[in-house]
Amino acid sequence: MVSLDDMNRNSEGQFVKVPTKNRFWSKVNKKGPWKCWEWMGAKRKDGYGVVWHGGKIIRAHRFVVKEFNPEIKVSHRCDNPCCVNPRHLFKGTQVDNLMDMKKKKRGSSHFYEKGTKNPKAKFSLKEVEEIRSKYVPYKYSQCRLAREYGVVQQTISKIIKYQRYE
Repeated sequence: MVSLDDMNRNSEGQFVKVPTKNRFWSKVNKKGPWKCWEWMGAKRKDGYGVVWHGGKIIRAHRFVVKEFNPEIKVSHRCDNPCCVNPRHLFKGTQVDNLMDMKKKKRGSSHFYEKGTKNPKAKFSLKEVEEIRSKYVPYKYSQCRLAREYGVVQQTISKIIKYQRYE
């Protein structure tokens, strides 16, 4: 099914299908070969541009790369989520992207800070030690600790097993 967004009128006033590639580039503000090319179309809350392609919504910067090589995953050199300049994109996995974020100190620190160093940590080191010392199987249960500290049992389990707050 072709939507009206996929179409333009020809000289006779009839609708004609416009290729996705043409629609895509018509929504890009190219400021120069080395500057960010801003995506002017639809954007997600996090600032990434999105485009309808192949029956689904994909991120605009990924569309640029898929045009050349559909198997490549990409990251931004410029850290501008709405940039679609191919010169600003580099090949990388999700792990590469997270490591790049850590190196540049961008994004949420909870991606790379563990335990009490994480600003979103629910417990202090003292509370973690308290939880570990209170827990006694069949006497002072994980569920009881979870209710006491206002978290789910799985959180307490991970603290006790040193999977959290190591």
